[in-house]
Amino acid sequence: MKRFASLSSQDNRLKSKLQAVLFHSRKDNRDLRKKRLGPQLISNIDFNPVTGWSVTGESTLAPGEARLISSAGAASSIDRADLTGLSLDKFYHITIVVSEYVSGSLELDGVFGNNILIGAANGTFNRKLKPVAASGTLSLSNIANITNLRIQSVSVRRIG
Repeated sequence: MKRFASLSSQDNRLKSKLQAVLFHSRKDNRDLRKKRLGPQLISNIDFNPVTGWSVTGESTLAPGEARLISSAGAASSIDRADLTGLSLDKFYHITIVVSEYVSGSLELDGVFGNNILIGAANGTFNRKLKPVAASGTLSLSNIANITNLRIQSVSVRRIG
């Protein structure tokens, strides 16, 4: 894909993941138009107030925004530990809005699996995922690289 032409050969792993994410995102968005979404499962989806959210590493929380920051590539995350009552046989629609992107990559870890690439740019990212546990933490983290981006909102809703 032309949009990845400027990546170095060291970024091949990330390049492959990004291409897969772009392909699956388009397909998932078409599928979601046909399905009904259930109620919001996370309160404070826009971090206002920040109650229920926590951070590790250099990441920060303030009313209305969360910043995923890692100045040296060390682990950093924004976490929500109170996801409960998930059905293991159902899919969930996860929407994450990223703005003020400077560097790095965002991935999803925790109750929906680990190392799920979300993106490396500004935008609205949608994923259709099945949980791996009925309850647990939703963790938005960096992929061991220098990261600086703002997360405006996080939404989790059951499909169907």
